[in-house]
Amino acid sequence: MEVISRYHLMERVGASGLAERYRAYEVTSGGLVRPVLLSRAREAAAVQALLDEGRLLATMHHPHVVRVVDVGHEGGQAWLVTDWVEGRPLATLLERVRGRSLAFDPLAALYIGMSALEALAHIHDRTDADGSLLEVVHTGVTPAAVTLGYGGEVVLGDLHQAQSRHRRGAGAGPREGALRYASPEQVQGREPDHRSDIFSAGLLLYELLSGRAAYPEANPDALRKRVERAQVEPLGDVARQLAPELVRVVSRALTFEPGQRYPSAHAFRDALAPHLFHADPTYGAHRLGALVSRLLADEAEEDRVKDQEARALLTTGGASSVDGTPPRVPAASEAMTLAGAGHYDPEPPAPAVSPVPNVVGPPPKTTMGGRVHEHTAELSAEERRRRPPPPPPASLAEPPPRELAQRHAKTAVPPPSLEERHIPIGKIALGLVAAALVSLLAFTFASDKNERLVMRKLRAAVVGRKPGATLTLESIPPGAKVFLDDQDTERTTPLTIENVESEDQHEIRLELSGEKAVTATIALVAGTKRTLNLMFPGAVVNLAVKTVPPGAELYLDERQVALTPATLTLRVGKPVNVELKLLGYLPWTQLVTPTRGEDVSLDVTLEKSAELIAQEALEKQALEEAAAEEAGGKAPAKKKPKRRRR
Repeated sequence: MEVISRYHLMERVGASGLAERYRAYEVTSGGLVRPVLLSRAREAAAVQALLDEGRLLATMHHPHVVRVVDVGHEGGQAWLVTDWVEGRPLATLLERVRGRSLAFDPLAALYIGMSALEALAHIHDRTDADGSLLEVVHTGVTPAAVTLGYGGEVVLGDLHQAQSRHRRGAGAGPREGALRYASPEQVQGREPDHRSDIFSAGLLLYELLSGRAAYPEANPDALRKRVERAQVEPLGDVARQLAPELVRVVSRALTFEPGQRYPSAHAFRDALAPHLFHADPTYGAHRLGALVSRLLADEAEEDRVKDQEARALLTTGGASSVDGTPPRVPAASEAMTLAGAGHYDPEPPAPAVSPVPNVVGPPPKTTMGGRVHEHTAELSAEERRRRPPPPPPASLAEPPPRELAQRHAKTAVPPPSLEERHIPIGKIALGLVAAALVSLLAFTFASDKNERLVMRKLRAAVVGRKPGATLTLESIPPGAKVFLDDQDTERTTPLTIENVESEDQHEIRLELSGEKAVTATIALVAGTKRTLNLMFPGAVVNLAVKTVPPGAELYLDERQVALTPATLTLRVGKPVNVELKLLGYLPWTQLVTPTRGEDVSLDVTLEKSAELIAQEALEKQALEEAAAEEAGGKAPAKKKPKRRRR
């Protein structure tokens, strides 16, 4: 087993033109064993690129962006260590879906696309220490760059060819294997910006929603020509089941001119969000994780076994056996501390014995300068009380009265003159000005309606701002106006707010026309992502649909949303066309207009089609004939009764 620093390389999981990738384990002297992804480079150019990638990743802190753990350089090689995500690349999941001739779940496609766009938005918004944009461009958004975890994690990585203001590579073009997901400006040799990543994200979402790549050509020359012109077959022609509004959202990201695309990854993500939340507002990481674990069940079990074997190997004998170093014995200074804590029990040292010399001569001197009387210890308390006190030393004797008067005359402070006895108007004026300034500041802060916001401003002015977190706000129904700590964000749900101050409570208020505002209080943890979903009780009602037989496809306004039985939410006052379809049964449809405070319940018995009735009749007849034949073959032949002769 090869060891680099404190990382034990267990398995080579891939390679690129830049580095080799290994599944490794970090083992510390304290017994910590955890899996990591270690990328190693040996060539000079690759070493520099890997170190640049590590420095770039160190500026990013987002749940959908791979997190850097360590960067090292020694002996002509460099290594970059990032978090290990228990899962597989999106490319593996796409291959599994195509291999089984399945259609990719559109809800999962939207969730993955939105998560990747949140990661791109974070990457594009990175700044340096002066607050200036780094102008980072990923340039490699492909299914291989997106990792899906068995728990529903969506992590964007593979930033080793990312460009920034300090690291340009115009004209280099897309790397090998990424041509199918490149933007026209990349292939043409122009310098890409963040809108190039938006085009690549659109191609990725196109493939997830349609089940096929936007550029299906296998010939490299033909593929390059189509990419240069952005000749993508319309998504509506490939996936006719998609809503026209969703097709228009994806098509805007795939326009040839960068100026006609979305201005930011945030805008693209916000355009997709209503389609996901309208179809199923409860869809999240847990649903995606169930899909990934189901489709990649063999891979999940293989990874679990490998992890179990690696941990058993690395933890045998403790961390010291892995490191090859003997157990450390505490120093003498640590021994007492550890002994007091119950961890170490050294033998107490023997007390040092100093010899007592035989002193012959006059009695020793005391600390006060006198001598010890040989009979002092034998005097009683009454005798010691009757003895007059010894005279004080000459240095402590009180000086004569005349000398004392002269000394006081020299050191005495003269009384203030009449001019010096005036009221200190200057000091009072300065105090009044300071008090007025403090009162003005207090009045300014106190004019804010939110007391927590006042305290936050005061603390930020004194000790600085606390670390930030990411807050995602969703509402049922969407489109609500968002207020954060009584401040209007001027945006509507669904909304993701980054760099929200953590370790403090925040007031969330959502307002929707014609509805009573809903509020919530939330506390965030630094560096985490939190999603808050609020419902306007009066704005929605429940729609419960049951069918006989069950399992019918439920459509709302010609969009499939679930299989029966199902319970959904509808917007009050907004008519919706409910349609039920089941193979072999006649379609059922009804226009439903939700009324405030009244849930809708539909119990539908589907009618069989003529084809199904005829098929069932034929099957019944065949069963009856088969039963008759079986009964006829087994029944004994009846004997004819004999006639009696007369």
